[in-house]
Amino acid sequence: MRITLATIVLAASVATPVFAQETGETGEADILVVGTRASGRLVEESPSPVDVFDSDDLQARGLTDLNRTLQYLAPSFNYPRTATGPSGANTRAATLRGLAPDQVLVLVNGKRWHLSSVLNFNNVVGRGSVPIDLGAIPVSAIERIEILRDGAAAQYGSDAIAGVINITLRSSAKGGFASVQSGITEKGDGRTLIAAVNHGFAIGDGALNLTAELRDRGTTNRAGVDSRYGRITSEQGDPRSLDLNLAGSFRLPIGAVELYAQGIYDHRRSTSPAQYRAPTIAPTFYPQGFVPHIRVDLDDAGGSVGVSGDLGAWRFDLSDTVGLSDATFNVFDTVNTSLGAASPRAFAGGGARYFQNVANLDVSRKIDFASGLNLAAGVEHRYETFKLRRGGTGILCRGGRAGIPRL
Repeated sequence: MRITLATIVLAASVATPVFAQETGETGEADILVVGTRASGRLVEESPSPVDVFDSDDLQARGLTDLNRTLQYLAPSFNYPRTATGPSGANTRAATLRGLAPDQVLVLVNGKRWHLSSVLNFNNVVGRGSVPIDLGAIPVSAIERIEILRDGAAAQYGSDAIAGVINITLRSSAKGGFASVQSGITEKGDGRTLIAAVNHGFAIGDGALNLTAELRDRGTTNRAGVDSRYGRITSEQGDPRSLDLNLAGSFRLPIGAVELYAQGIYDHRRSTSPAQYRAPTIAPTFYPQGFVPHIRVDLDDAGGSVGVSGDLGAWRFDLSDTVGLSDATFNVFDTVNTSLGAASPRAFAGGGARYFQNVANLDVSRKIDFASGLNLAAGVEHRYETFKLRRGGTGILCRGGRAGIPRL
């Protein structure tokens, strides 16, 4: 458990979440929340480079998840497609500017998003780090993304050494869409189905916008022939996975203030292979050798509630943000050789849970006597816990039974 208290921080034009605006050729204004706190500053005047991608940019790529989409849009964003290591395959980490995955700060509507409970402990990019699971955020719920592709530790803290990614959720009070996308690889595997629906609702002068998304992806295997046995023995490719996503944002102006809330929930069930075990490991059970499989049931949820507005010349934002990531691991198609013939072939692999709560108050104002000068102050209380659950010989599959797990 760790409790931190960040006391008042004063800055001139260069502090955390900000509102700057840029007017393009069409006359539309783009609102940024990274790079500067001073309001009214154009993006080209920002002291740090900021890339902005709207929902049309994301949808035009036709890709299945946020990580892969950003890899093709943002030159500083890298998403290694790890084929080995169950932890890396089920919760893949992304990097910014080639630095560690946990050195990228991710914000949702300007609020700090939580880490994943799945540690990168296999031989993958970012081994030993705790990444943020961007795959838990549905692309169909995103209105725009801003990437501050420069070190921003002085503004945001040590987890922003590589930069900042801010994700803004859809907030329209009307309209919506529904979409279905499907595909398969030329090898006949990797079947993919993505279905999404979004709709906005007017609530007084405010809005409630809701999104639901389903992502069902089949396995791929690009392993070659094992020269020792003259046949394909291992599995190298994408895991079988199913994601169910819900996302929503709410805003309601009341006089000089605005109430707001946003939340995202993702349930993922995925199955990935481990390394091939030779026939000598367990000839009684697997005379041809075997590939153990690890199934992860992951629940990821986060959200914020708050109020913002103006008090005289001061702009304020008071909010509370919570995040939870809970993972359960199950191992099957395997054996414990130390138990001999009595060994079960499915085991409970334990689990991990991460929880975060951030209470935050920001105030800022523009100083009229000095052009471009902005005064900002804030106080934040951050609480985090991480807990491991031990496994055992009893299978913990949700919706399955020992030896016959279901995705």
